[in-house]
Amino acid sequence: LLCILVYASMGVLYIAGSVLSDRILGTVANKGLIMVLYMLILLLLVLPGVGISLVLLLTMGDFLPAIVIGMPVVLWNLAVSAGVFALCRNNLENVELTNSL
Repeated sequence: LLCILVYASMGVLYIAGSVLSDRILGTVANKGLIMVLYMLILLLLVLPGVGISLVLLLTMGDFLPAIVIGMPVVLWNLAVSAGVFALCRNNLENVELTNSL
């Protein structure tokens, strides 16, 4: 159950990271630079939830079940994703289809 929740929340976080990187970076010609910055943005978004879960594991890992230790990651990912979508809602309203591939 925990793996399913983490997988789903990471998927939502990847979409939110893509929206955020598009909002921050715009259209840059260098795709390699965009991918490196995209991965850095995702790393910064996911680190607090992983840190909280790591602290729970190291301090109370013997007493708590795995689902309780993993829930901060899921909740953090969903909260950050909702925040990014709320902050970038104007970006999502102005989406146009282009053939600039």
